[in-house]
Amino acid sequence: MESLPIVPFGKYKGKCVTELLADTTYVAWLKQQPFFQQHPQIHNIVVHQTISNGSTNANAKTPEHNRLQNSFLNEQTQLKLINKFFDITRADTSAFENEEFIQHFGRRTVPNGWGQPTVSIEFEAKFNWDLVISFRSSRHGKDVSNPMFEFPAEERREHIGQLNQFLSKYNMTLDFKYSHVGSVQKTTWYVRTKHDHCENAKIHCELKPTLGDDYPCVLRKMKNQIELTKKDSKGGFGEQLIFVLIVTQFESVSATRDELKAIFRQSNIRIVFTEDLFDELSFSLTQPNEMDKLRETIRQLQTENAQLRSQLSVEGELSVV
Repeated sequence: MESLPIVPFGKYKGKCVTELLADTTYVAWLKQQPFFQQHPQIHNIVVHQTISNGSTNANAKTPEHNRLQNSFLNEQTQLKLINKFFDITRADTSAFENEEFIQHFGRRTVPNGWGQPTVSIEFEAKFNWDLVISFRSSRHGKDVSNPMFEFPAEERREHIGQLNQFLSKYNMTLDFKYSHVGSVQKTTWYVRTKHDHCENAKIHCELKPTLGDDYPCVLRKMKNQIELTKKDSKGGFGEQLIFVLIVTQFESVSATRDELKAIFRQSNIRIVFTEDLFDELSFSLTQPNEMDKLRETIRQLQTENAQLRSQLSVEGELSVV
């Protein structure tokens, strides 16, 4: 599909399907109308959130594609991809056993999961995304309130600098929050992971084990997916939408890797090569795959069957004679 379809009926006749999608009341009514199924392309986008050009094999997946997709079941692979866009280095909680830490903050127990990002993954997501990784970084801190912070402001500021220098070795930093007890304002200091911000993002991924000079078609497809995704997004607080094309092998006579990245970047699409995510996968994807083996087996069987039919034909003729 080169571009998003134009609505051929009703209130939004002659307009892009994205305008129809924005009218939630009309969409709810439309889903109840029998005639709507007579327009499968529009119906698939509105009801099933899938993009189809009418070909039954349009979304067929190869074994290489499935193998690449399945590799993202591994949490470390998910985190490596996320780390391409955000600093999610986990806090080293061994600091809590360090004598200097205990001297400053006392002996404290680290709760399970402290300082770790929350990650989930969805395969075959809306609008034909091969996978969507939802990510939220953790800023949950441990309260380390200490009387030392009752020092005068100048002395406190110097002390905080020293503590942060120590904590930075463990990918941690000091932070604070205000609260009120009656009319008295209280400042609570705590340790958190050293993220610049609390990130909240969804990374939408298109997977291509091999990519060649057909990359303009992939770009057009992804631009359609992005437009539909943005229209459909509920836009949670601070949520970022990131769009990525993940490629294993790229061979083209018309573009280099850097040019490919620049072309897709114009549409806010990042390209990540699998060699930058994991080492073993590039090797495994280049091995003879099951489909090639199956094709070769079928060819051998067809040859043997042809020989048998020929032999049976000759024996039949001889028996008649």
